[in-house]
Amino acid sequence: IALAARPAARAWLGGLAAAVALLASRIPNAGTGPTSVARFCYPLIAGAVGSCTALGGKALGELVKAGAPWRSTAVVSALLPCSGAVQTVVLNRGVGRFSSLLVVPVFVAAFVTCNAVGGGILFDEFGRMTAAQRRAYPAGLGLLVAGVLTLAAKPTPPAEPPAPEGRKRR
Repeated sequence: IALAARPAARAWLGGLAAAVALLASRIPNAGTGPTSVARFCYPLIAGAVGSCTALGGKALGELVKAGAPWRSTAVVSALLPCSGAVQTVVLNRGVGRFSSLLVVPVFVAAFVTCNAVGGGILFDEFGRMTAAQRRAYPAGLGLLVAGVLTLAAKPTPPAEPPAPEGRKRR
C-alpha cells in the first residue's frame, strides 16, 4: 500500500491515465483508413490498460500476502475485471478496424513497456538497481520494443523486373 502511495507511483498512474485519455480523444476524428492515427491509438490504449490489469493482479497478490485491510484488497479486486474488460474491448475494436499485423505487435510493445516501467516504479524495482542495471534496462527495453515493431513492419514488395526487349507484358 505504501508503494502505491509514493509520488513516483502516483505520477506514473496519472501520466498513464492522461496518455490513455489523449489517445482516446484522437479516435473519433481519426477515420479508419490505412493511414489513420487510430490504428495506433487502439493498441496503445489496450496495452496501457492491459499493463494496469497485470500490475493490479500482482499488487493484489502482494496485498493479500501482506495482510492489507480488506477495503484495499476489495478495491483492487473490483478494478481488475473492469480493466480487463476495457483492454479486451479496445483491442478487439482495433483488430476489427485495422490489420492485426499492425495492431497486435503495437499492443504487445505497449503492454510490455508499460508493464516493465510500471512494475519498476510501483514495486520500487528501479530503486534497487545498480548503476549498470539502470543504464542497461532502457537499452534492453528499447531493443525489445524495436524488435517487436520491426517484425510488425509491413514489407515492401520487390520491384517488378523490366520486360525483355521485343516481348510485351500482359
